[in-house]
Amino acid sequence: MWIDEKYKRILNILKKDWRNSMKVVLLAGGFGTRISEESQFKPKPMIEIGGKPILWHIMKEYEYYGFNEFIICAGYKQYVIKEWFADYFLHNSDITFDFTKGSNDMIIHEQHCEPWKVTVVDTGLNTMTGGRIKRVQKYVGNEPFLMTYGDGVCDVDISKLVEFHKEHGKIATLTSVMLEQQKGVLDIGGDNAVKSFREKSVMDGAPINAGYMVLNPEIFDYIEGDNTVFEKDPLEKLAKEGQLMSYMHNGFWQCMDNKREMDMLLSTGEQQSVALMAMAINKLGYPAISLNAFQCNIYSTSTYSNARIKDISTERINNELEKKNIVIITGFQGVNRHLDVTTLGRGGSDTSAVALAAKLGADLCEIYTDVDGVYTSDPRVVKNAKKLDEITYDEMLELASLGAKVLHNRSVELAKKYNVNLVVRSSMTDAEGTIVKEEVKVEKMLVSGVAVDKDVARIAVVGLKDEPGVAFKIFSLLSKEKISVDIIIQSISRSNTKDISFTVAEGDCDEALRILNEHKERLGFEDVTANKAVAKVSVVGAGMATNSGVASMLFEATFDAGINVKMISTSEIKISILVKDSDADRAAIAIHDKFMSESINARQ
Repeated sequence: MWIDEKYKRILNILKKDWRNSMKVVLLAGGFGTRISEESQFKPKPMIEIGGKPILWHIMKEYEYYGFNEFIICAGYKQYVIKEWFADYFLHNSDITFDFTKGSNDMIIHEQHCEPWKVTVVDTGLNTMTGGRIKRVQKYVGNEPFLMTYGDGVCDVDISKLVEFHKEHGKIATLTSVMLEQQKGVLDIGGDNAVKSFREKSVMDGAPINAGYMVLNPEIFDYIEGDNTVFEKDPLEKLAKEGQLMSYMHNGFWQCMDNKREMDMLLSTGEQQSVALMAMAINKLGYPAISLNAFQCNIYSTSTYSNARIKDISTERINNELEKKNIVIITGFQGVNRHLDVTTLGRGGSDTSAVALAAKLGADLCEIYTDVDGVYTSDPRVVKNAKKLDEITYDEMLELASLGAKVLHNRSVELAKKYNVNLVVRSSMTDAEGTIVKEEVKVEKMLVSGVAVDKDVARIAVVGLKDEPGVAFKIFSLLSKEKISVDIIIQSISRSNTKDISFTVAEGDCDEALRILNEHKERLGFEDVTANKAVAKVSVVGAGMATNSGVASMLFEATFDAGINVKMISTSEIKISILVKDSDADRAAIAIHDKFMSESINARQ
């Protein structure tokens, strides 16, 4: 019987043990435009989930099943991927750096890296998905290989996927899942053959392409060049020829195409944590149940990755409490009007706890963290910082807004609004924490704390026309792009021009510069500059409102320490100064020592 040459090759390949020989191709070169909020700084596969890039999580999944050789199709900001892997061995090893011999000798004691072989290929900035696969053909060789996208994670059994591909003998196998997503729709026959491949409509309830493919080397013959979209002509042609098979996956799968998908992915960590906690408590002999945001009806706005809680229905929670169950609820997440999962952004877990306490009418809301309370300054920097027994909402809110990381300002705002008594305690000890409430019993100290914020950049707009409305034009442009401005200084006019300097978060600095330069002609300035090597040091205290001489003491402290002050901002209960970032810790120590001495606090 005559057999075509390409099928002879397939038969020979199928006789091999594929487990350790198959390479894994990962597509990681796209622009990630649908999640530009994150991908403007790095390739989408390098966005971190739980402190590690999505790409790492995908690779760990393959490693679990014995696949350790990876070919990464890079493109947009491909240097980020290369630099991350270049440092990976170093960051995961115990190392001695020996400079005693006048050289940089590096001694590696132990390394904790995975047994990976990683080839990162620059497949071009504008190359399509098919073109990227084609460009790595020489690294893949003439063998079957695994392929997936660098923005989706799952728990598919890859060994069963490979075995399925081996049994049917077709050119390509893709993994399919049943999800309501706008991805490639599959028409699958009773024999698991893919009859057609098309883009999904929002009304579809059909299985979708989840990636995680097994491909024979014949796949390269279906790709013409850089402009070939793999999901179009190649897969559509394979489907028509009966060479595309589907492996149905019924477990977890999540793709991160945009902030909505990122929220879906991020929310799974909390759900796993509460479930594990409930299991552990049940094993100890106490009844416990875990609930997520959907089950608790924690309603939120639709601003993905930074949503706000609108309301909480406590019916389910109260029902479980009446049953004497210990109720463990996911923090950091809500559900919007579309029933999509949202995350609450930085400080979301604290905010969830306060919101639940307010809605349930709890006597107390305890926030457990890595410190045993609120200190007068960061004890890692200011060694003689004192733990406060009590602090007012207003003082805590200022400290939180100014860089103190023990509580997020959103949670404090919520606690103040609904009069929820907060206690900040350590999860490591049984020590009494710090109570945050409306009024404190003791006489108010002149200063309650000194905070340092190094996430600051100074922008100077030089040579503005000295005329009404100029400042409004600048700050309205920034406001439209959600860029918050803090300290502002306007110079005295000269020659019909003036300068305006202000501070923004360091992460907003480049975007602010882009916006200003884009509207340079309209704003009519000569130049705009930025300085990221600055930090904000602030003193906070309700006692400042009724005491004079606070500013003079602050500037006396910085003068004695030889620190130059670049900008100043004041309010009723705080004074903030801008200094060089290299001077920030010294300034905090000097100011703390000045205000926290007994002789100074005795002036109240």
